[in-house]
Amino acid sequence: MFTFFFILYYNEYGDNMKDTEQIMINISTMNDIEKLKKNNHIKYINLDIEDVNLDVIYYLLENGQDYYYTELTKEKRGYIYVPYHIFKTSELFILKILNNIPVTFNRLEIARYLYITIGKNIGYDINIIPEKNDI
Repeated sequence: MFTFFFILYYNEYGDNMKDTEQIMINISTMNDIEKLKKNNHIKYINLDIEDVNLDVIYYLLENGQDYYYTELTKEKRGYIYVPYHIFKTSELFILKILNNIPVTFNRLEIARYLYITIGKNIGYDINIIPEKNDI
């Protein structure tokens, strides 16, 4: 892993690697977005998926074209970074699912809805009796 980041730094900064600013940032809040705005060397964003902030997501959907994204959970980041278009497609997919949850559902019904909806969209046959998959 160290070699990967060394190559990234070297490709970006050449022999002046010791004088470089950070190219990666963890983002959980709009305060982190302010830090991002002040640093034009950032290329990689680690998004907190345990404490999702919709203001952060909406900001990045509108302004995050120049970055690569991975998840951050319990201060451990993922190792696969995806380009903006994959991040945007995924976030819009998640928001569409969340916005379509009926407000009358209790927690169990929401869990069932999420399980079925994600299963149908991923394309796995989550149940051999199709009627059981209908909400």
